This record gives sequence, structure tokens and C-alpha cells, in this order.
Amino acid sequence: CSKDCKKNTNSLNSKINELKSELSESDTYRTLELYRESNLESIKILENEVETLKEEKDVVDGKLPHLLKSSKDLENIIKSQRSEKVKEGVGYNAVPPPAADLYLSPKKDLS
Repeated sequence: CSKDCKKNTNSLNSKINELKSELSESDTYRTLELYRESNLESIKILENEVETLKEEKDVVDGKLPHLLKSSKDLENIIKSQRSEKVKEGVGYNAVPPPAADLYLSPKKDLS
């Protein structure tokens, strides 16, 4: 090949390498754009979940004071129904007598 042929070949090889590099950059940009779109979709989903959780929290926060008041009311009712002896001790007002003569031995027949 002549000098001009080699020069053209080198020029074409150089151009091919440039185009390959540009193609690689283009593929990288395309991939990054896909990641970006995917991330934006994920962000939207997470934002919706956060909004739902905020709404659920508001509902729970609205019910909490009512539940606390109801719990306090129940405690007061239970306390008012206990006798003084139960309040002083741990549970029983009186201990039942022992079960005596529950298991008597058979009596002998005296006849």
C-alpha cells in the first residue's frame, strides 16, 4: 500500500476508534437515563407510601387520646369495684377452710 493508502487507513482507523468511543458514551448515557427513570419511579412509589403512612398516622393519632381516656375509665371502674380487703392484700378476701373429711377411710361394719 502506498503512503497515501496508509495515511487513509490510519485516518479511517482513528475515525472508527472515535466513533466507538462516542457509541460507548452514548450507551453509558442511555443506561444512566434508564437508571434515572427507574429511580424517579421508585421515588414516586416511596412518596405515595409515605403519604399513606402519614394518613394512617393521623388516624391513629386521632384515636389514641380516646383509647387512653377509655383505658383510664376502665381502671377507675375496676378500682371502684374492688373491696377494701382486696385492695390491701393480694387477691382473696378470705381463705376457704381446708377440705377435711373429704377422704374418709371406709367404716367397719359392726353388725
